Amino acid sequence: MTLHAAPRLARCALMCAVLAGASVAWPAGAAERTFDLTVTNGVLPAAQRSIRVEKGDRLRWRIVSDVPGELHLHAYRVEAKLVAGVPAELTFTAHATGRFRVEWHGVADRAVSGTAPRASTHHHAPPLATLEVRPK
Repeated sequence: MTLHAAPRLARCALMCAVLAGASVAWPAGAAERTFDLTVTNGVLPAAQRSIRVEKGDRLRWRIVSDVPGELHLHAYRVEAKLVAGVPAELTFTAHATGRFRVEWHGVADRAVSGTAPRASTHHHAPPLATLEVRPK
């Protein structure tokens, strides 16, 4: 390691530690709400389709799908790319009140063989779920 690389490495390690701490440092008094979401063939069970929380709640979504795809939450700019059978987790704070669409975009194979799969771009399907954030 060169003399100039050591300070850079130390700064990188410090930044990683700060970012790791920031990701788990939640606001004091914020309720943590955990939701297990199981996507089967691009659909959630009816009991998981409506998520109701209060503004300021810290949300943890544990997601698993039987097919690859992408889940994203409109207006919050939160998304997770899912691999079939591999659990994923999203954590975020419910900072805006209202009703927000949770959408699923499955993976479709390209017609040309040998190319990578791509996420579908169909945005007019019914939402996978709805997040309702109420004021405190």
